[in-house]
Amino acid sequence: MRLAIAAFVLLAAATVAQAQQTHPCSANAIAKAALLLRFHNSAEPDQPVDVEQNAKMLPPIKALKGNGRFDVLEVVGHIYKASYRMRQITRRSKARAC
Repeated sequence: MRLAIAAFVLLAAATVAQAQQTHPCSANAIAKAALLLRFHNSAEPDQPVDVEQNAKMLPPIKALKGNGRFDVLEVVGHIYKASYRMRQITRRSKARAC
């Protein structure tokens, strides 16, 4: 029983650590989310647009061709009375150019 509880606590700690991990492209995803939200809603320049300042890492997706993978970042934005989840797909590379 103690082993099961210890395994559960370890798994929960690993999940929290992975959720708090920041991606090198998260700042870029947040900046582009504000622009995307304004563009798709035809917002006036003085209309407030709120974008949350954290990007959530989602599970990576497989490339259509080959055996590559893409990282997925999700940013939540709010305009008027609506909330939008915007996802940015970034490529995985050693040079992490966003």
